[in-house]
Amino acid sequence: MQYLRYFFLLVVGEIFLSGSISAITITSNDSIVVKYADKYTFKIAELNKYIVDWLYHKKYKTREEVYRNALHDMLINQLKRMDFFDRGLDNDTNLIKSISRVVNEELVAEYFKSQYLNKYTTEENVKNVYSTMGRKIVYRQIELVKSENITPQQLDSLEKKALQIKLEIEKGKDFNGLIKKYSSNNIASMQQVDWKQALLDPVANVVFKLNEGDVRIINTPNSLKIVEITEVQSVNIPPFEVAKSEISTYLKNISYTPAYEEFENDKIKLIDENKLTWDTTALEQIAFWSYTPDFYEDKYSQVLSEEIKKGNNKIILKYDDLSVDYKKFIYLLDNILILKSNGNITAGTLKNFLLEALRTEMIVKEAERLNLKKNIFNAFTDDIVLKNQIVYLYNQAVIESKIPSVTEQAIYDFYMKHKDDLYYQLEKRNIFVVVFTSKEEAEEAYKKINDGIPFEKVKGSYLVKTYTKERNGEIKSLRKEEKPLFGKIAFTLKESEVTKPIEFTEENQKKYALIKCYKIRPEKQLTFEEAKDSVIEDYKNYHRNEIKQEVEKYLMKKYNPMVNEEVMKKLINDNNSI
Repeated sequence: MQYLRYFFLLVVGEIFLSGSISAITITSNDSIVVKYADKYTFKIAELNKYIVDWLYHKKYKTREEVYRNALHDMLINQLKRMDFFDRGLDNDTNLIKSISRVVNEELVAEYFKSQYLNKYTTEENVKNVYSTMGRKIVYRQIELVKSENITPQQLDSLEKKALQIKLEIEKGKDFNGLIKKYSSNNIASMQQVDWKQALLDPVANVVFKLNEGDVRIINTPNSLKIVEITEVQSVNIPPFEVAKSEISTYLKNISYTPAYEEFENDKIKLIDENKLTWDTTALEQIAFWSYTPDFYEDKYSQVLSEEIKKGNNKIILKYDDLSVDYKKFIYLLDNILILKSNGNITAGTLKNFLLEALRTEMIVKEAERLNLKKNIFNAFTDDIVLKNQIVYLYNQAVIESKIPSVTEQAIYDFYMKHKDDLYYQLEKRNIFVVVFTSKEEAEEAYKKINDGIPFEKVKGSYLVKTYTKERNGEIKSLRKEEKPLFGKIAFTLKESEVTKPIEFTEENQKKYALIKCYKIRPEKQLTFEEAKDSVIEDYKNYHRNEIKQEVEKYLMKKYNPMVNEEVMKKLINDNNSI
């Protein structure tokens, strides 16, 4: 059983950012790159992370392109998220339906954090830990190991021995001698305990609270430890405001497991499984449908809805005054949890899923009652999935919905307006090229081709090149960065024709090539019917870009971002900044 998240990466076009904030002289990770809406900022560390996370350093060649495009996209996406909530789009039920499961998943996580995990990291707890940071305990110990199946009598004897050792230590007997005489580990060594160990290890916690000269017997599951505190050291510590972040993070890390166990135990108690009544027939029917490929991706709603329309809305589960029928099952799949079918969904699997989904729904409702949704579903959410989904929904509501309808007359008018540029088909040549380092090799290969060996097999590998001829006669390679080295020759060949060995120079080396014209696409004016599919997409893209540019202008005016050009220039010129 898994949560399925949907991911959307938005690519937005170029926009010029104007204005500047007051210059700063030190380009550190905390330096501000842009300020927007008068009070919010993006810093260098955030911009560099965005570049790496979204591979801008791979997409663009120059640092100027990397930083300008990354800043633009990061900023515009953030402004869209802000405008999403300013417009009240978060209250549009139909719009946000597609992400309700993701939102609810994060809401459960927020509930766990606020109601369970945060109990361990309260200000009071952090201050209590801070008060102990200034000490470090140095101690030594003698360990008496308990045998695996120790009897009460043997344990009593071991405890008496521990008391005897404790008395001998307190009388000043040589500790090293006592270690050799009694300890399972007869290596004499000093050990230390600081505040972190004290929080993590029960034995260390006891030791940490002792004073210099104290001797204690500590009973553990596997042994009795007789410890003597030899020194209590003072440790320099930073001010509380500096240290509290480290303490809080450490408390969260060590508290996650007990907090989660408490959360899971409480969740199980939400439903008494002894009071459940299941409809085996309904469960087996759903299990049968579950074998349908992609059933839990895009088919479950249609299949179950058709059954409901037939008047066959079976009740799968009853619990007190609660029931789950097919309609409720659709709701749970749409909004709470989704099953990831591995082709082995059984009635038992469905029972477990429904119990998990119903308990999760109860937690979601409680989280909503506590008004926790605002903590995760907002313009500044840290959740990467929600970040991108909010931008996606914004684009759907503000851009996609404004694209004019695709009518026959509209796309025909668009075709007529652009037929001479977009729908004029340039002549194109696709060629295969085999390269040799010597003329003799090329001539031998040419002879083999004439003897009937296919061009593509004469060497075992070949290059594929594509060239177009502009209306002014200029020949261009399909790959913009590539020079049309064989372009002129390509346009002299007939389809399937093979050249004799051709000498050329590459990287200051003389080489030889055989060229085969694989396919010729003739120059011609495409008719409306021939171009229709492309016209429809071009029509939508044209209006989409127009609307997008208008939206971006509106966002820039509304939130007034101001770029620190001094910082940007330093970033662009600093080879070590990413």
